[in-house]
This record gives sequence, C-alpha cells and structure tokens, in this order.
Amino acid sequence: MHTPFLGTVRPPVIDGSIGGGPLEVGGRWSASGLGMTSQTRMTWPLDGRHRWFCSRVAIDDTAGDSGDVVFRVLVDGRSVWSSGPVRGGQKPRKLGPVDLAGARKLTLVVDYGRRADVGDHAAWLDPRLVVEGAG
Repeated sequence: MHTPFLGTVRPPVIDGSIGGGPLEVGGRWSASGLGMTSQTRMTWPLDGRHRWFCSRVAIDDTAGDSGDVVFRVLVDGRSVWSSGPVRGGQKPRKLGPVDLAGARKLTLVVDYGRRADVGDHAAWLDPRLVVEGAG
C-alpha cells in the first residue's frame, strides 16, 4: 500500500523499478526484487516455517543522485531492522539475515527521507525467505 505525499498512488512493482524498466543499481541489473516509492508497505503472511529474510536495499539508478529513504522490516508488527538514510548513488546495503523464527507476518516498509518523495525509487534487491532446514 502506498500513501502519496502529493499526486497519484504508485503501487509497488515486482521485479522492476518504480521508475520503469528493470531494477538497476550502480549499473547492475537485478532480475528479482521490488520497486517501491516512499510511504509504501507490503505485508506477507508467514506459516512459521520461514527462518530468515535477506535482501539488499538501495535507490534505483532511475532516480540518479536524488532519492532519500529509510527501509524498515517489521516482523509481526514489530520493527526489527532499519537501514537509516539511504540516498541515490550509494551502493546497495546488505539486509539481514532477519530472524523469522515463529513469525506470522513480514512487512517491508519504505519511509520518507529528508526530501519527502523526490526521487524515492527504492529497490529491494534479491529478497529471499529462507525456510527452516533448507540448504
């Protein structure tokens, strides 16, 4: 769900950039991930079998040097990870592994940075849910 600062609602994009085209950070494409703008959250139910969540987070190249967001991960409604400010032009940051033992709900959040939603083309790169016992 996206709550716009001004203007139109921009739903998340699966395996693509919110700015159009594939996810691309630092000139490298990522075949899997989520493109979001700030003030967006996505929630998935979990069945208790998932043990870890991992990803990388960055601002997509379509934003250039603009964009300033904070990525957050909530497990069962509780904040368990925050990126701090992530800005356009920075290298991707590693996320996780986030412990999901016994969790029933995973929520990925992108919040505003310092400049409202200007250039906020957030990218969750190669997100993975790891199931208990999977190698």
